[in-house]
This record gives sequence, C-alpha cells and structure tokens, in this order.
Amino acid sequence: MVTARGRLRLQVFDMSGGWCEYPQCEERASSLAHAHSIGMGGRKSADTLDNVLAACPSHSLLTDGAIPGDRGRDWYLQQLGLLGVDVWDWNAAEALKAHIARNRPKTVPS
Repeated sequence: MVTARGRLRLQVFDMSGGWCEYPQCEERASSLAHAHSIGMGGRKSADTLDNVLAACPSHSLLTDGAIPGDRGRDWYLQQLGLLGVDVWDWNAAEALKAHIARNRPKTVPS
C-alpha cells in the first residue's frame, strides 16, 4: 500500500521529471525535501504540494539548514543567495516555495 507521503513523492517527482527543483540545480533528485521543515518526529501538515520539492542530496541537506560536507560554506552562501537570503530560515523557505510555484508545471506531464 502506498502512503500519502509516497503518493506525494510520486506526484512531485513526476512534475519535476526527477530533477532537483532548487534554483539552477542540474542534479537528479533523490529525495522529497520540505521547504518548511517537518520538525523532529514529522508533521503531516507539512506534507503539502506547495511545501515539498524533489531535491538532490545536497539541496535536501540545505533545506534542513545543513552544509553538505563536500560543498563548504561558500557553496552554502551562494545557494542561499539564489533565493535572496543569507541564512536558512522562514524567509528562505518562503522564497523557495515561491520559486517552486513559479517554475513547477501545474500538471503532471503525460
């Protein structure tokens, strides 16, 4: 049986074509990431189409506020700059959500 989160993941990956949805990223997506974190233990209310994105491993970590070990602080700041922010916080999550809303297809490609 496919869970609600599993269905959401399939929908997002179909809409993204399997590519990371972070601005200017050309990597394949490998996980479902949340713009606004689900928090410790999860929060089902964060599992909405407008709050999730298909993400590569590096951008999945970034949306959790972490710097991928192989990327470094300069990369982290550059990625935040693509959203017009300098720290991962509520404003960064909102900027990412706005980017996704502007760029994600409104329907699943056939």
